[in-house]
Amino acid sequence: MPDTYRYLTPEIEQFQIIPRIVQLYVPPITWEGDPKGHVGMSDAFFFVLSGECCVMVEEESFLLRPGDLAYLPMGKMRTYSAMCKDLTMYEINFECYINQKPWYEALGFSYDNYVVHTENIAAVSKFFEDSIRYEMNKNIIYDAIFCTNIASVIREYTELRYEQDMMTDPFRDVISYMQQHIHELVKIEELAAVCFMQPTYFIKKFRSAFGMPPIVYFNKLKMYRAMTLLASTNRPVCDVGRSVGIYDNSYFSRMFKQHCGMTPGEYKMILKREEASF
Repeated sequence: MPDTYRYLTPEIEQFQIIPRIVQLYVPPITWEGDPKGHVGMSDAFFFVLSGECCVMVEEESFLLRPGDLAYLPMGKMRTYSAMCKDLTMYEINFECYINQKPWYEALGFSYDNYVVHTENIAAVSKFFEDSIRYEMNKNIIYDAIFCTNIASVIREYTELRYEQDMMTDPFRDVISYMQQHIHELVKIEELAAVCFMQPTYFIKKFRSAFGMPPIVYFNKLKMYRAMTLLASTNRPVCDVGRSVGIYDNSYFSRMFKQHCGMTPGEYKMILKREEASF
């Protein structure tokens, strides 16, 4: 059973929110991101409305799609790139402390997964939309509204993260096994054995928790790792493919395009173009 008690709100003696900035990126303005990466000086939330972008926190990469709410912790290396021209997303930067501890740690979350998904895009968008006014009306009233909206986004993220962790907790060792064997071809029987389930039952329960079969999830992890390697190294595409256990270059290119909307070569070209613009 998941350790639900670690998510209970601590006895709050001090709750502090420091608003920084909120931005909306809408076409035809192109969000260029930061392919070189930097250490975040404050916490941030990305909320994608349309299109796709890639976010890398330390060594973990995530492909964000509409409805995805991503948390980028302060003090960790973050890198991000747009995956298409029609990206529309909000970005909000802030600091939040509970009893003088970072809110994420105070609520008992571990630094292992930063993305949750919501179907209620309109309601979450409202928190960001209302905060945009702060940039035009910087006074004590809008400062308070900004803080309230940040608290609302934190609450939304926390509830979604809690629900997500409750569903995925039984498969934590399976995900860890996938990450440790990212460079291999792994069979369903191996994954099912990790959590002591029969393969058919394992596939059913995994799909219910993650919304996709385990092999599809494993392939996504492979593509995220490939994206990380392409963004952070100068290794050739074929070498990156082998690093995630795919030795057929054509198959690797097709799989990468299926998940990322472009071939590995096209992705590298975008990164080079973005780096040249800095």
